[in-house]
Amino acid sequence: MGKIALYGDPLGSYNFPIAGSRLLYSAVNTALPNAVVPIDNTNIPTNWNDAGPTQDSVIDVTITLKTGEIVTGAIAQTRRIYIEGQTGKVACKVMDYEPQKLGDLTGQGGPVHTATSSNSRGFKDLFFGGQLGNQFTFLIFQDFDINLTEDTAGDAYQQVWVYSPKAQKMGNINLSGFVTKTPVIDLEWELLPYQNVVAGSRDILLQQRWLELV
Repeated sequence: MGKIALYGDPLGSYNFPIAGSRLLYSAVNTALPNAVVPIDNTNIPTNWNDAGPTQDSVIDVTITLKTGEIVTGAIAQTRRIYIEGQTGKVACKVMDYEPQKLGDLTGQGGPVHTATSSNSRGFKDLFFGGQLGNQFTFLIFQDFDINLTEDTAGDAYQQVWVYSPKAQKMGNINLSGFVTKTPVIDLEWELLPYQNVVAGSRDILLQQRWLELV
């Protein structure tokens, strides 16, 4: 028998796919797409906008539960843990640095073109400060270069979706973001709680959906 703790090999057919993420956004409370098919550049769902490529194709999605403890005994021991609060956020660096996306992703709304008489030039203004910005729905899809195969069941997955119908731009806005001399949009959204009948009555922040080949 081999000593499995000494080797990095998986126990089954796991295939180490390479992954990358992409962000779509829409108006608040937009439902998930009805078609359960992998998303690509030829079938962006109706009413959804593509944020564009992100640095290293990475999008950070995190949830933090703040917990409390019930402690009893002369020798204090934790008898129960409960949730005091929860927060979640989505953060990434969007490589498409352009006014429409900057307005959308910071929650300011799209800028309006203003024509001028200055040598056939116009301009678009964005105004930051004094407001948190609009709420959005987001859908992150994670692609694999080869299908991800699950060891225990042998099932194959083409894509993973992460979805929230309610997110809002966090207060900080950074207009100085750069990646290797290229200006980027620093995106940071706070997740807002919502309910889904499938999850019962609890407040949830995210839904993750695995698109399975059957």
